Amino acid sequence: MNNDQLQDQVDSIRQTFGYIREFRGATFVIKIDSSLIQNEDSFPVLLRDIVLLHTAGIQIILVPGAKQRIDQILSHFNISCATVGGRRISTPEAIPFVKMAAFDVSNRLMTLLAENKENAVIGNWVRARSLGVSQGIDYQCTGTIDKIDGPALQNVLEDEVIPIIPNIGWSLSGHPYNISSNELAYEISCAVKSEKLFFLTDAPPISSSTYKLLPDMETDEAGRISSLSTDQIEPFISLNTHKGVYDTNMELLTYASRASKKGVKRVHLIHGCDDGVLLQEIFSNRGAGTMIHRDLHENIRPAQHTDIADILRITAPLIKEGILLHRSYEDIQNALSEYYVYEIDKTLHGCGALRKYSDGSYEIYSVAVDKSYASLGTGKQLLSYLTARAEAQRAPRVFLLTTQTIDWFLNLGFTEAHLADLPAEKAASYNHGRSSRILIKELSAPRQRR
Repeated sequence: MNNDQLQDQVDSIRQTFGYIREFRGATFVIKIDSSLIQNEDSFPVLLRDIVLLHTAGIQIILVPGAKQRIDQILSHFNISCATVGGRRISTPEAIPFVKMAAFDVSNRLMTLLAENKENAVIGNWVRARSLGVSQGIDYQCTGTIDKIDGPALQNVLEDEVIPIIPNIGWSLSGHPYNISSNELAYEISCAVKSEKLFFLTDAPPISSSTYKLLPDMETDEAGRISSLSTDQIEPFISLNTHKGVYDTNMELLTYASRASKKGVKRVHLIHGCDDGVLLQEIFSNRGAGTMIHRDLHENIRPAQHTDIADILRITAPLIKEGILLHRSYEDIQNALSEYYVYEIDKTLHGCGALRKYSDGSYEIYSVAVDKSYASLGTGKQLLSYLTARAEAQRAPRVFLLTTQTIDWFLNLGFTEAHLADLPAEKAASYNHGRSSRILIKELSAPRQRR
């Protein structure tokens, strides 16, 4: 093992301990597709990973899907139910068998958790009501959620017990309804104000090979879309929705957007068929699925004194390659108010700085991203954020100096300029020996007040 590989392992261990500290006491709602639960080989391994999370002090709520099991039982008894937009129309004849399947799947989870010496309980914390008739379709015994008993669920979590919630809800009069497990997971996550909501599915990953991308979307080396902001979801769904064709990922993105807007910090869509994907999504920088968050810039904040060591760490490789100028601890400390950092789950992955000049223009400098986030659009987000801050101060333009990343900046709307275009004090300190290229971006003219 060479030094780089050893350092990568050490960094991974540090990240894991950092995440464990961050999430201890947090609540994760995990919805698992029934196809994953019924896989005799891989599901026991996935469940052990969930047990590890609970052992680490994370509160877990499990929402098992039952679609495949319901299909099997209804087929066995020669009962057919139509499906509209991914939702089963449960008839009075079918609902006893739907209940049987839902609790059969939940009992499988209970059995495996017991084998792993974890306390769990299957409970009814959900009040439901009929979907009724919609657009001429009578949904019969298919329902929607009326209320989640959040305080009762919280009491169970505080007793260090894992609640398992099947996709059956009862009305006030005791009538059972088949409810969507995706909707159930969403509503529970909002009711308990969970830190994270996970959808573990057998659907294909959200990637460039499967879906059309918006112009501002970034993918990793495999084409996976590792993150989406809520602002991107609606146009992404519109771009990839085909009339009459149901797509699981499109439904889940809709729930993810709604959950994010209601205060759930992160929603994760994960192709759950591969070993270790849940732990990888939670404890690694790169993740394994698609994370949904509220604001493109929400992970960027002003730098603090305790960030200086990480800023030095992130910029060091680019300084070594001659891309960035060397700045000492004292240099950064003296200009700390100009620095901003990109942070995910208490770990810094990028930085950049913004300096104002006498003519009102701003310089963007020291933009750097660590290698684990280099291909995920983090640099573009930092640049966008710094530009937006300058624009908010009614700056006429932003500028920067670069030696090796000219094309990247040109593709983001910058144009080449000359020494004479720089503010006088910056032109006076220009390093002719470095011969940096000068790039400028004109900003929108400030609006006059009415």
